[in-house]
Amino acid sequence: MITLLVLAFPALSYGLDVDAEIKTALLKVSPWNSTKVEVEEIEVPGIEKERFDAIEVRLPNAKAAGKVAFLTVLKRDGKETKTLWGSARIRVYRDALVALRAFKMKSKPSPDDVKLVSVEVRDAPDAVASIDELDGMVVKRPISAGSIIKRDYLKLETVVRKGDRVIVWVEGKSVRVKTAAIASEDGGKGAVITARALSGREISGVITAPGELRVEF
Repeated sequence: MITLLVLAFPALSYGLDVDAEIKTALLKVSPWNSTKVEVEEIEVPGIEKERFDAIEVRLPNAKAAGKVAFLTVLKRDGKETKTLWGSARIRVYRDALVALRAFKMKSKPSPDDVKLVSVEVRDAPDAVASIDELDGMVVKRPISAGSIIKRDYLKLETVVRKGDRVIVWVEGKSVRVKTAAIASEDGGKGAVITARALSGREISGVITAPGELRVEF
């Protein structure tokens, strides 16, 4: 259980003041950016009948979203007078890309094909959150226009295939050597694959471009 903060205000200033203070307290422990969190529908049954000059809010599950329960500990003159359960709805938002047109399998989305929007996390927990995430990716299942683009809708574009002849750049602090090799497996940009040099030596490197690997030492 997480104790939030102690909030003091005049005993007769209930209503919206209490709601505002509880909202502030809930946002204090939010693990998300507070600009993308909304607290609504705050309810503490029976609080309007009590007299108190401070309130303490406790949230059992700080990472909760949706309808959450919390404890309100009412205090007067520094002493606890009553504990009441309250509830609120916490809406957490995140950035997500939406398709502006339909995409077929193996197509490559471009920045002009998508739009960045704000959606509730529970509606799209695995959504692609930035245009940069599209770099080097292709569509692996059809996506309809207006859909949120999820990470499992995409895959790295294969730019090197098993059996391809590739150029391998072996780089060190003061050395850069170029050699040829045959790819032993498929891979996309940024992937680590193995290749066999013409000498027969097996090499492991990062794909930097179609037909190119980089090995650092």
